[in-house]
Amino acid sequence: MATLECCSAIATLITSNTFITSLNLSDNPLSTSVSEAVGAALKSNRSIKFLGLASAGMMDSSTLFEGLAGHPVETLDISNNPCGPRSFAKLGQSMSSGLALKSLVAKNVDMRNEGAAALAEGIRNRRSLTSLDVTRAALGPQGLGDLVDALACGLAVVRVAAGDNPAGPPTPALIRGLGVLLRERGVR
Repeated sequence: MATLECCSAIATLITSNTFITSLNLSDNPLSTSVSEAVGAALKSNRSIKFLGLASAGMMDSSTLFEGLAGHPVETLDISNNPCGPRSFAKLGQSMSSGLALKSLVAKNVDMRNEGAAALAEGIRNRRSLTSLDVTRAALGPQGLGDLVDALACGLAVVRVAAGDNPAGPPTPALIRGLGVLLRERGVR
């Protein structure tokens, strides 16, 4: 696990280098501490467009996602972290507060239906997301339906991946959202 000193150094790097447009901290044992440090640093650095945090060991990313409110990050990869519904509720709130994500990769996370419902609200409010990957995100039909229905409100969705989630009967929101995406938008 990364020490607090290491997380502080990462935060200093972010706040003092406003020319950085891509930050990939994936595959590092950073833990939740980096979520807090990076979240605070992102409030002052608005140049990062790509943020890679896959396999970083973050159990709670809510502070990080809170720091993204109004931020110009366009691509976020939070895959392979055990962050749960609370984290995705914060991400939805940040999207409602101006985070204009275009691509979210959240594979192998513990989003669940509760996190998906909150994230869907942010997707509906912002309408910027064009690519979503929630493969193995512990979503049931309700959570998947909420996300797909929210994406159908967007203007230019081009990719949705949601494989290997618990199966069940499709919800009306899922059927409606898929119908819009497939018929009107030609989403693959």
